[in-house]
Amino acid sequence: MKPGMRSALATPLLLASALLLPLGASAQATSPDSNGSTGQYQQGQASIPARIKAEMAAQNLASAPGIDIESDATGSVVLSGTAATQADINKAMSIARGTTGVTSVRNEIKVRPRG
Repeated sequence: MKPGMRSALATPLLLASALLLPLGASAQATSPDSNGSTGQYQQGQASIPARIKAEMAAQNLASAPGIDIESDATGSVVLSGTAATQADINKAMSIARGTTGVTSVRNEIKVRPRG
């Protein structure tokens, strides 16, 4: 092999490996439970909480660190935890409702003023 050829091949192989890695992870076999659910999120649904959190941060929602977000395969979202104000809760609900893939939002956030 000529000098430099090893590094010339390494870059495309590394890139191809990185691009194919997610495909292997999504190909995991799961068996349905008695309700017909696999208990795992559908592709695209698992990122709903991450997208909501990112939007909360982008909009500088001060209470974002105290808010927990869960979603299921149908796009149902549950917000829980604490917020400093009712306005923060309303903003979190609005952000969640406006997120692509969300079909419903349930609020379980409690107001707990800081101080």
